[in-house]
Amino acid sequence: MRWPGWKVVLCAGASCFCGCQQREVEGVVINGTLTEQQDYMTNRQMCQLISRSLHHDSQALAELVAFDCGGAAGCYDLGDVITQILCRIGEPEFGRMTAHFSLQQQRDVRSLLEVGLEYGSHAVCKRPGDSVREQFPILNRQLAK
Repeated sequence: MRWPGWKVVLCAGASCFCGCQQREVEGVVINGTLTEQQDYMTNRQMCQLISRSLHHDSQALAELVAFDCGGAAGCYDLGDVITQILCRIGEPEFGRMTAHFSLQQQRDVRSLLEVGLEYGSHAVCKRPGDSVREQFPILNRQLAK
């Protein structure tokens, strides 16, 4: 009997294409609830937005803030991702990137940061406090309330 190895490889490849999500981008950890709701292409798009945001692309950050997080815990995880990006690039640069955002986009950024700080693993910031006001006083003055 001949072993159908090519079928196993094909099935494994298709399974990975549909189910293998990247969970870290340049040191930014993407928690499971957010990635579990994504297919391969959606995850890839999100990872590209994270990478571009880390390289100071404000349009990518705007798209990431508006990214479909699937609600509830997935949005907490997206908030954690946004918080990690802020901590990595710094408050002044993040402020420059969001300065031209619309009022609604600024509110969305603030909301995501608040849940990211409250529920996320934002140890990368290494600052006391768990609110935007305490962690990021400069950004707090800039972002719409």
